[in-house]
Amino acid sequence: KLQEQQYALLKPLLEAQVAGGRYAVDQSKPLIEGASQGFSDLRNFWQPLVSGDRSAIDQFLSPERRAINQGYRSAANNLATFGPRGGGRVSALAAADEQRQGRLSDLVFGARREGANQLGNITNAQAGFGTNLMGAGMGAGQQLSGLYNNQANRSFQQNQITGNDMAGLGQALGGFLGNFKTFGGSGFGKS
Repeated sequence: KLQEQQYALLKPLLEAQVAGGRYAVDQSKPLIEGASQGFSDLRNFWQPLVSGDRSAIDQFLSPERRAINQGYRSAANNLATFGPRGGGRVSALAAADEQRQGRLSDLVFGARREGANQLGNITNAQAGFGTNLMGAGMGAGQQLSGLYNNQANRSFQQNQITGNDMAGLGQALGGFLGNFKTFGGSGFGKS
């Protein structure tokens, strides 16, 4: 009966804790779905670069390629306009074109490397997000368990105290009855 009374006291706390947890989950669902979609979108952006998809790489590198090619065209126009005719100009144009090709190749490999780094960052962020959610869920469960265990410990301690009180009462009663016989009483149950 004591446990029922204590549970009745604890029940509103447990219900409030559960209601708070449900509210938090309901409020976080759109955020979790949005984050999940964001992770998916980022992964879909970077994955083609890592896999070597030429059209994705071309699209990604378009501004940088344009700048490299414009720089090469400017250098080639300057050499054609102001450079002396002959082998020196041809050699300078060839060297500029070789430099341009090297920079364009570096861009492609750099894009793939950047894609791999970003996919790693996305994976780490997702793992952290999942770990935080799991920790929050476990924390709520641990709080409920802690409330219940505290109440169970109180019940146990009260039962133990009640048992000790009864034992003490028995000893006192036994001592009293023993004293009663000592002072000339006939004792209980004896004629």
